[in-house]
Amino acid sequence: MSGPDSDEDDIPDSYELSSSYHLDPHRPDTYNCAATIGYGDDNEFLARMAEKNPGSTSPSEDWSDTNGKQWGQ
Repeated sequence: MSGPDSDEDDIPDSYELSSSYHLDPHRPDTYNCAATIGYGDDNEFLARMAEKNPGSTSPSEDWSDTNGKQWGQ
């Protein structure tokens, strides 16, 4: 992602304006994560939203799975 970043949070204004999370391109911490959870900004918010839906998984390629490829398979 690239483009103007008015609030200098490393998230381009165009993404903040088009995101379904309605991020404010003029506030680096739109939802006040720093006060709510003690740290963070819009990047932290986006990371926490991504955690909720990690996408598809493949246990055979998951190093942390006891049956995964890092366990000798």
